[in-house]
Amino acid sequence: MTAACRFDEYRRAIGARSLTSLLAIPLAMVGGISGWFIGQVVAAMLVIVQIGRVLWQPMGRVDWVLLRRHLPEALQLCVVTVAWTQLLNFGRLYASMAYPAEAVAYYGVVGAAYQSISTLLISAFIPVSVGLLGRLGKNDQEAFVYMKDVLARTVWWVLAGTLVATELAIQVLGVVFPGYHFDMATLLGLLPGIALYPFFLLLGNCMVGKRKTLLYLLMITVALGVGLLVAHAVDVRFTQLGAAWGQLAGLVAFTSGLYLATRRLFGGVSSTVWDYLGSSLLGSCAVVGLFIGIRVHMANGVF
Repeated sequence: MTAACRFDEYRRAIGARSLTSLLAIPLAMVGGISGWFIGQVVAAMLVIVQIGRVLWQPMGRVDWVLLRRHLPEALQLCVVTVAWTQLLNFGRLYASMAYPAEAVAYYGVVGAAYQSISTLLISAFIPVSVGLLGRLGKNDQEAFVYMKDVLARTVWWVLAGTLVATELAIQVLGVVFPGYHFDMATLLGLLPGIALYPFFLLLGNCMVGKRKTLLYLLMITVALGVGLLVAHAVDVRFTQLGAAWGQLAGLVAFTSGLYLATRRLFGGVSSTVWDYLGSSLLGSCAVVGLFIGIRVHMANGVF
């Protein structure tokens, strides 16, 4: 759908996946971790049914020469996609490896809300990504000016929406699901990272456009390592909070690394563009940090 520029179909499929992922919330409330798992399977099956007619459309003749020529690069991108997905959902991944079943279900409920918002955001940026990659093949300066214009229109709206969603989650989830004892500190670690999505979605496309997939994979691996170290350190003092704060730390490290790497790779782009991207990224991180600090202070500093 993306390659054919059928963005309406793509958005419908992603929108359906985003909404059906919310099934995990009531099912986890009823069945714990088993309910959460069933919710994931049912959500995926419902989306397959919804796009089923597209799956049966003929692909046409396969260009095997083209396929063989780009197979190594395609496999690298597959590995990058898998690692990237785990980084975005590090909290749930770490919880499934280190925490008891009750905590996994807890992170699954929050993760369902997180995934619903983040998936919609990713789908909204697909047309922008295609436009950016097309410009990268012609003129780097034009591509980054395009990115700057997109960020100028979207980044502060995404930031505001993220903070509102985080505050709503703090106020609502504990009331709706009293059995899970939702901790404000967990929500403050998991949800605000969505504010960074516009930056690493667009900067990540630049790495792909430059064919730096191995470097991209290395940066994801380092960010996962940062998340793991932070998660271990936090869990030493605050039980079962490490997964949430490890996810936020990993996303911050990943986005910052992407900015520095792309700035070096695309050194010919004017400093005005880089200054705007850097100040927007720093400003978003500062606002998120201020929001977290205010919420912690309002709670008397007790996590």
